[in-house]
Amino acid sequence: MTTIEMVRKLEEYINTPEFREEAEAASLWRGADVVVRAEADKEAREFIKHREMVISSQESVPTKIAIITSFAKELSLVFKKMAEIYSNRIDHINKYDFYGEMGRAAYTFIQTKNPKDMCGILSAAIFSGCEVFENNKR
Repeated sequence: MTTIEMVRKLEEYINTPEFREEAEAASLWRGADVVVRAEADKEAREFIKHREMVISSQESVPTKIAIITSFAKELSLVFKKMAEIYSNRIDHINKYDFYGEMGRAAYTFIQTKNPKDMCGILSAAIFSGCEVFENNKR
């Protein structure tokens, strides 16, 4: 199965009760300068407070992203599933682009579209993560 086919299956899966059930047990995401939380807790506030400049080979602008959403577990599970799909292409540098773009897309959707649209938030993250590798061929 190709990565695109796996991504399509993930997009179908996010609309199922099985996904919601799996998300219940998911750990909240924290990695590659992205943190996902249901509320702006102390850890999230401390995380974004320290946005010191990073000199890196990554292609996007280095920054820390905290995504606060009532769908934190579901979004965290999407991050994990996308990591599995692209595990053979993610490395120590491009992981910041990959997860950063997913985080920015989810954050932007929440801020500009509809913070109560779980599928919209998750799809924005999936699409953005997919674009990092599929359109740029990294």
